[in-house]
This record gives sequence, C-alpha cells and structure tokens, in this order.
Amino acid sequence: MTIDISDNNPRIIYTVAQGVTQTSFAVPFEFFADSDLNVYVDSVLKTITTHYTVSGGDGSTGTVTMSVTGATGGSIVAITRDVTIERVTDFTPGVEINRAALNTQLDTLTAIAADIKDQALRAIRVQDFDPSTTGFEIPLAAARANKVFAFDSAGAVTITNEIGVYKGNWAASTAYVERDLVKDTSTNNIFLCLVGHTSSGSQPLTTNTDSAKWALIVDADSATTSASAAASSASAAASSASSASSSASAASSSASAAASSASAASSDASAAASSASSAAASYDSFDDRYLGAKSSDPTLDNDGNALLTGALYWNSSANEMRVYSGSAWVISYLPASGYVTLTGSETLTNKTLTDPAITGAILEDIYTISDGAAFEIDPGNGSIQLITLGASRTPKATNFAAGESVTLLVDDGTAYTLTWTDATFGGSGVVWKTDGGVAPTLNTTGYTVIVLFKVSTQVYGARVGDA
Repeated sequence: MTIDISDNNPRIIYTVAQGVTQTSFAVPFEFFADSDLNVYVDSVLKTITTHYTVSGGDGSTGTVTMSVTGATGGSIVAITRDVTIERVTDFTPGVEINRAALNTQLDTLTAIAADIKDQALRAIRVQDFDPSTTGFEIPLAAARANKVFAFDSAGAVTITNEIGVYKGNWAASTAYVERDLVKDTSTNNIFLCLVGHTSSGSQPLTTNTDSAKWALIVDADSATTSASAAASSASAAASSASSASSSASAASSSASAAASSASAASSDASAAASSASSAAASYDSFDDRYLGAKSSDPTLDNDGNALLTGALYWNSSANEMRVYSGSAWVISYLPASGYVTLTGSETLTNKTLTDPAITGAILEDIYTISDGAAFEIDPGNGSIQLITLGASRTPKATNFAAGESVTLLVDDGTAYTLTWTDATFGGSGVVWKTDGGVAPTLNTTGYTVIVLFKVSTQVYGARVGDA
C-alpha cells in the first residue's frame, strides 16, 4: 500500500444539525489500529467501546459508529489520527526482508509525518518569509502566572498585566482575586486587588483592615476636592479682578482732580493688572480640571492640550459626572434620577418588567369609546372598554395585534344591533365561540359583556356575561 502524504489529511469534521441523529461517520484517511483515532463530540474526547466502535483500518480507511443527536445550534464531530511514534518491526541483518512488514512500517512513518504536519499547521508559528531571529520561548510558570502574552518592540514573546476585571461596588464578605477592580462608594475611588482574599470590615478601603491588599487606581476623592478648591480660587480671583477694576476707575478720577495723585493711581492700576493676570491663571487651571458639560467623552482639554488625570466633566447625554483616570473616562457620580426607588411611588414610562411579582390589586381605568357608525376597538386604549350605542353600528379592529384582548361592555338601551363582519377582524369578521357560533343579542338593560381576542390574523369573540 502507498500513502501520498499530500493527500493524507488525518482529520475529518462533521456537523450534525440540531435535533438530527447521525450514527455513522466515515474515516476517509488510512489508519492502522483503532487506538490511532481520536473522536470528539463538541470538543469532548470520547472513549472507544464506551461511546463508539471502529471498523476498517489496518492500513485502510474505515468507519466510526456512534449515535450523535445535534444539540442546540448543531453539534461538531471531529475525527483525527494520532499514530503512536514507535517502531514495531525489526529487520535482522542477513535475513530476507519481509516486504509486507517493511511496507507497513513505511506507511506508518508516512502517517506519523502527516499527523505531525497537521499538528504543526494548527499551532502558532512564524511565517516562512519572516526575517525575525528573536526567540519565541515563553517565560517560566512563576513569571507568567496571572499574566497575558504580548510581543515586545523586536517581536519577541514577553508577558504583561491586564488592567483587571471590574467587580462593581466593594462589599464585605466577598471573595476577591488578584487584579479585581472595585469602587469604594464612600470616596468614589477605584482600587485594584493585589492579593486574593475574602473582604471584611468597612469603607473607606484606605483605612480598612485589608488596605495593604488594595492599590489606589483612580483618586476621584482628591480630584473632587481639587475641583472644589479650584472653583473657590476662581471665585476669589474674579472678586479680586472686580475690586481691581473699581480701584483703576477711582485712580482715573483722582488723576483728573490732582496731578499729584496720578502716580499713586498708576501704581494701583499696575496692581490691578497683576491681580487680573493671577485670576486668569487660576481660571485656566480650573478650566483644565473641570471641562464643563459635553455630550461625549473629550480627548483634549478646553485649551486643546492633553487631559489631566483627575479631570472632570458632566456628560449631558448620560446625565452623569465622569472623571479621567489617566487612560479612560469613568463614572464618578450618578444622580438620584438614575435609580428606581424601592419605596414610595414610582412612575415607569416605556419600561419592560420581566417576571414581576405584583402584590395587591391592579387598578385599571375603563376607557369609554366615542360612539360612531364604525367605531374602533383599540387595545392600546386599555383592556376594559365601554361603548354606549346611539344606533346600530359596525365596529372595526384596525389596531388589534395578535395576542391582544379587550373586554367590551356594551350599553344598548333601545334594541340596537352590532354587525361584526368588518374585514379588520379577519376573514369574514369575528368568529364567535359562544351562542352557537353567532353574534350575541345585546341586552336592552345593563351591559352585555363581550371578550374579543386575536390569534394570528383572526379575532375571536365570546359573550362572558351581563352587568
């Protein structure tokens, strides 16, 4: 037997569609023993005899028999060859060579070469034409623990730290691991976990029992204090500038009255200019730290310079205060309007409640339909609606959607009738599930109570009682 390594791909992948069962999987490449095959179902290595059986082989192709039913989204069945690297035949000098054994040994070596080539092609490797001569050995286990791979400026393998995983607000009795990020809600500071531990005590973390296990990453507390101090300085500088302006005006008047006062007025004017300059410098410093309201994260300060660590601005799109960490903008303050209270009354507009537990009675207004020759029954107006007829009518259901229903109270005091054949109800009109399949006769006293519900494109109706 001859194996052409260029046509000897030792791998075959099958896809079993969701819910479909397949029991036979062809092995299109040659193998020698059943143990040469690895069989995976959705990345799980299966065991021969326990999960599957093999036929064929001994230098030929074959078949794997097992039952696989496609999981959600389908299942992947992979069959690969991994021939054990060993020599099973010894050719004694001076003895005629067993040609069949030699041929089998050569075929086995060819298959092993194909297996190794398949594994090499699936590994991370340098391209043939890459001129790099740098090494690609990875650091020792102790050095690379809790690190990620990277490449240095020469293209060689190195290791580095990831910034960490944000765990939200710090809480006691919580298991934290190295490089977890948390927020200290007492100061709004952001900390990085240096040593894995179960938290205890209370905030702030700078005085917590485990303070040595945390490193300060974002000092939002100091940034807020600096911004407040800068605002105070700017206000004081503005007052000084105003006073200086008043002094300059008085000096000018004095100069007109007496030439001898001109020198003193000039000196006051110079002092005023210095104060104004200081005020401008203080304002510029404040302006570099509080950037005002903006609709998106800025990349430069208000003067077009690089952002300062601890800089603040108000995000008018998200309605929240953000602080610059030195590399990214993070939330430093969220207004009370951003939360739903757990007590008292709360108005929810366009909110989706998933599996809510509702305690107590649900109050719903009864919507009164305006009478007309072809009045509309619209579920958007509420699930309980009332109509007082002024004549016989032919109602419509233009805005009825599948899955919606309406309980309709009909007040008919003079033996009017309702014709339910409008096409908006679907088909030839409402399909009645009570009164023998015909439209109910309306009461002339009180209300006739009718439930209308839509399934797919058809509205069905049922008389459920009188009121």
